[in-house]
Order: sequence, then C-alpha cells, then structure tokens
Amino acid sequence: MLDQASFDLVIASMTLPRMNGLNLLRATMVRHPQTVRVLLLDQPEPALMLSTAGIAHQYLVKPCATDDLLTTVCRMLALDQFFTSDLLRRVVTRIQQLPSPPTIYFRLMQELARPEATTESVGRIIAQDASLTAKLLQLLDTDCSDYWHTHYHFGKPSAPKSKHMGEASAISLVINTVVPFIFALGRQKDDQPMKDKALQLLQDLPGELNSITKKWTSLGMDNTTAANSQALIELKNNYCDFKKCLNCRIGNALIRK
Repeated sequence: MLDQASFDLVIASMTLPRMNGLNLLRATMVRHPQTVRVLLLDQPEPALMLSTAGIAHQYLVKPCATDDLLTTVCRMLALDQFFTSDLLRRVVTRIQQLPSPPTIYFRLMQELARPEATTESVGRIIAQDASLTAKLLQLLDTDCSDYWHTHYHFGKPSAPKSKHMGEASAISLVINTVVPFIFALGRQKDDQPMKDKALQLLQDLPGELNSITKKWTSLGMDNTTAANSQALIELKNNYCDFKKCLNCRIGNALIRK
C-alpha cells in the first residue's frame, strides 16, 4: 500500500496483527518522509521513545481519548502550512535527533534552579560564553525607532539625537518586567524559592533613579537597592498622591513632629 499511494498522516498501534507498528512507521518514513507519523503505545515506554525519536513524530498511550487524538492530529497537520517547500518538508521530517544543548546551557539552568542563586553567580556563568554575552549586550543596546530620535514625548519634536537603551533603562526593564514575571510564576506554581529569588533580585539590583525616587532621596530616604526604590514609588503612588498621611507611618511621624 505504501508503494502505491502517499498519505498525509499515518497512525499505527505498536501491536498490529501481522507486523510491528514501529516497523510500519519506519517504512513510511523511508517511502514518504513528509508523512506525519503517530505511534500508539500500550504503556509508557521512555526507553523506546528515546531510541526511536524521529521515526514517530508523536507518541500516545492507549487507551487514548478521542479528543486528545484529534487535538494532536490537528496540531501536527497545522504545522504543514509552515513548510511550503517539499524539499524542506522532506528534510525536516527525516531529522532523527537535534544537536545537544551546550554545556553552558545546563550550567545556567542548574544555577537558576538553586534557591541561593544570585545575579552575580548567573552573570559569571553567562560571561564564560562570549556569544551569549554578546547577544545580551546586543539586546540591551537596542536602537529606538526614527521617531524617537527627534522626540522625547509624543507630538513634541526635539533636536535630533541618537538614542539607545542605557544601563539605567536596562535595570528598569529587569525591575519592572523580569522580576514581577518571576514572582508571578512562583506564586502560580506555589514555588516559594522562586518567589524568594525574585525578591532577592530586587535586593541585588541598584535602585531606580526617577523623579519620584529623587524627591525621596532629597528627604534623606535610602534608595540604594531596587527593593527600596519600589517601596518608595509604591508609597508615593498609594499614600502621598491620595493624602493618606495618617495611614502612613512616615506621614504620621512627620505630622507628630
């Protein structure tokens, strides 16, 4: 049958009446490498799945719910739209294995998983890989669009000046996007070490310098860490702006003086 016709999809059970389902998919791969191949297993077999990666694109364990099977098939067939070239499709579907990730990747993942990991320890690992360091620097040195070379505010032209992301902007980006994301992920996973790591990042990073924190420092408030600057900004936005001085320990102390 495989010699007489081609198929978009072949789903085979590991146990077939006259042949092994794996052998059927192997023959399909040789004759029609562009065909999507799914293997149904009687039970989870990690060793088999690792040794036959590439022969089957997807493994499912029987009994398999109809909705799960349909979702898997639709997802795999949807990928076909990305491979418009027959040559590219044949090459991709014949791939038996992917390159092993570099050692630096595993070291970085292990360090990030440690509760006591710090920005310094992560930075030391990244610094050992020149290409990774260069890529991070490239991301932080992103140039802005032409519009902002002649504007500081919307609708208010200014003298032309090339603008790049500076160190303060990069730190602000980490404080206001990366740290909240890590903390939110830790809360969703109920992972206290991950939440602690996010808070530790705020202790390790320098405080933000903006109009709010500058006013606080002029009053003698400590703004040496990002944790301090976030607290001062929160204080101003939620208490000072609403004149809740009596609800604020600092405001209370000032009034009593």
